[in-house]
Amino acid sequence: MASIEKRTWQDGKTTRWRVRWRVAASASGAGCSSDRNGDAKRFKALVEANGHLMPPPAQLVEPGFGYLVPGGVAAPASTSPR
Repeated sequence: MASIEKRTWQDGKTTRWRVRWRVAASASGAGCSSDRNGDAKRFKALVEANGHLMPPPAQLVEPGFGYLVPGGVAAPASTSPR
């Protein structure tokens, strides 16, 4: 199960939300941070839906997590009419 940690910087004003999860059945973990709690909750749901693995690029781009797509991976083309 993934979890969300509230992290406050030393200035006491800046808050970040970190999603942490164990990678499949291994002892190692992975994580990702966000400025907004709502984004962290949506990302946590994606991780859990993908069996506690980083979601594939197409699933990251669609809900607005394109900044997490590794460099060199193209985003899917838009299918919306102009």
